[in-house]
Amino acid sequence: LHIVMHFGNVCAIITANPPSRLEKVIAMDACKVELRQQARERRAQEVEEAAERERERLERLREYISAKDVAEISVDLGLEEPVKLVVKERESLDVVVADFASKYRIGETDINVLKAELRKKMQPVPVLIAALPVVHEDGSHTLLSFKEGENITGKVDEYVDVYGLGAEYKERLLEAATNRVERRTARRKIVQLPISSPDGRTLHCALYEVGEQHDPSPVAREFLEVWGLDLGAVQQLAQALLSKLPPARVVVPINLGERGIMNFRLADGEEMQKVVRTFMEVNEIPEESFQQLIRAVNKKLYPGAVNL
Repeated sequence: LHIVMHFGNVCAIITANPPSRLEKVIAMDACKVELRQQARERRAQEVEEAAERERERLERLREYISAKDVAEISVDLGLEEPVKLVVKERESLDVVVADFASKYRIGETDINVLKAELRKKMQPVPVLIAALPVVHEDGSHTLLSFKEGENITGKVDEYVDVYGLGAEYKERLLEAATNRVERRTARRKIVQLPISSPDGRTLHCALYEVGEQHDPSPVAREFLEVWGLDLGAVQQLAQALLSKLPPARVVVPINLGERGIMNFRLADGEEMQKVVRTFMEVNEIPEESFQQLIRAVNKKLYPGAVNL
């Protein structure tokens, strides 16, 4: 008589009488079969648990990238229940309300009332501080944006979670995001331009004193991309930002080699050396070029003067 007992991954044979060699072989084979079955079941369970975690992550990702509600109102149309009217990010308030009005045969006067009520429900939108471009291993590109009042670590944690990234990616993202945000917020905000979004909200595009006044185009592009607006309006927005700056005393084209030509802009009331230093820092211009850039600016400011 023998009894096969399992303790975790250990298989033990308890016998009443010394087993024969054949009995030992049979018992051990039975033990191996049982252990293999247990291992298969554990692997199947682990696979199922991993699949469930991945399903939950994909659901969080879907929610993360989906357009959020901007405003919602309930409209009493004399039906059994009020009808919800919702405007989402990247939608047009005018189009959404027009479609709703057409469906329920609502007149022009009431259309304006609906728009006004939706706007009342819209929350103020924080100013965009910075956006970090992220390229994933599959070549896909996303923007991790940061607005005033948002916690950098919390935003990075959420991004890493929904995209299923490892701890090593979190450290890199957190360092890059912190540097990008602090680089702008450490300096003075020199322009904050209100922008009417198609969804009815008022957004704000800002320039900081980090050399952005020389060429606002990158800031304009980043702003439009983050908010899902028409990228064809980059130059229009850049010009609108420039128009809010103090008048330029001088504009000097600076050759940055492979990066092309960038205009150096010095406005009334600005300290030349400070602005030049910032321009050089932002554009990674070597220190030995400082005096050369100063002379180029002075030559524009005072044509025909003798530079000592």
